[in-house]
Amino acid sequence: RVAEVGATMAGLARRMVALADSSKLGRPGFTTIVPLSQVDVLITDAGASPEQLATIRAAGIEVIVA
Repeated sequence: RVAEVGATMAGLARRMVALADSSKLGRPGFTTIVPLSQVDVLITDAGASPEQLATIRAAGIEVIVA
């Protein structure tokens, strides 16, 4: 139910910003709220590999390492 609400809200958003720690990148989640292709900005931590970040940026997603 939570994923359904999140997906509905994401569908109505003008801009999608996702916050995920580096341990979540490249791993399938329990449930997907929105695919990465719908994300405009990803905020993550410095533990993310440069290769992962390059792949995400190549998909046109702005990446912020905080």
